[in-house]
Amino acid sequence: MASSMTPEGIPSKKPIITLDILNKHNSSSDCWIAVHNKVWDITGFIGEHPGGPSVLLRCAGSNATKSFDQVHAPDIIEELPKEKFKGFLEEPSSDVSASAAQCAAERDTTTAPTNEVPPLESVLSAADFEVVASKALTPKTWAFYSSAATDLITHAPFFIAPAAMARLVHPDGELALSRASANEGIIQSISSNASYTLRSIMTAAPATQPFFFQLYINSERQKTIEILNSARSLGIKAIFLTVDAPVPGKREADERAAQAVTVRSAISGGESSKDKKGSGLGRLMAQYIDKSLTWNDLSWIREASGVPIVLKGVQTADDAKMAVDYGVDAILLSNHGGRSLDGYVVATSRLGRS
Repeated sequence: MASSMTPEGIPSKKPIITLDILNKHNSSSDCWIAVHNKVWDITGFIGEHPGGPSVLLRCAGSNATKSFDQVHAPDIIEELPKEKFKGFLEEPSSDVSASAAQCAAERDTTTAPTNEVPPLESVLSAADFEVVASKALTPKTWAFYSSAATDLITHAPFFIAPAAMARLVHPDGELALSRASANEGIIQSISSNASYTLRSIMTAAPATQPFFFQLYINSERQKTIEILNSARSLGIKAIFLTVDAPVPGKREADERAAQAVTVRSAISGGESSKDKKGSGLGRLMAQYIDKSLTWNDLSWIREASGVPIVLKGVQTADDAKMAVDYGVDAILLSNHGGRSLDGYVVATSRLGRS
């Protein structure tokens, strides 16, 4: 028996489970997997898995850590009911079963960057960072982050903006951004489409570090309310309600670059693989976003969040005045970094207009 912490953080004694025992639970009616040395019974989840049951069954009865981490935030499995946690794997680093080897092999072929990253001290400018990133990241990751609408005319943010799915760049993803923002004394705005859970990102920094949360409204409004309630309980300081991307932009490089695996956000649940139009991460992950948002929706958003509301994406003086009339606490001039509409005016050019 081992004394440790359950997924709920409650001290408990759980058995040590050997690989031989784990390997026996390898069917659709009795399916266990190990992730980060913890063994879980996922039998009841097989039919609900967004990627289909075959993905899970290939890893049934094995240590699926490597395969799991390439698709999900490491802590997302901790959201399973605590009774599904069966114990601790005796050899957490082993990946010995044939099914696990097959599962991992399918993930490994196209996701790892092939170019070595130079020492940080040799990177002297923003342009240097761009060159390094273009070589070090996978083609798909580089296409997603570098592409903008059509002619690729865009502008850099002045703080840690809510860019989605940071684990595409580095395994620590938004956790690293969280630590960096705390170290530098700046604000991080967490994306609705972050690759880690909101709790994980916020607890990666000292408790005194403030965070904003960028919000896309889900067409299933209850899901948005649940996210806002969670953000409120975790201490988010403000909600950046995004109105500058009701529809995704035509990001041609993102559509062309092949996508090897399904990518899923740990917060919004938005996911991307490919369809007949291409493999655009930005477009496919935005399918859940509600395009019917109106000024009247501000009341229930404010009630669910309980924190100041910042309207992100205001572009005209008339809308700024309307925001004041509807009690918005602040506005953020934004054209979504040029990633939604090609050729539109730079946000700062709207300053001083009335």
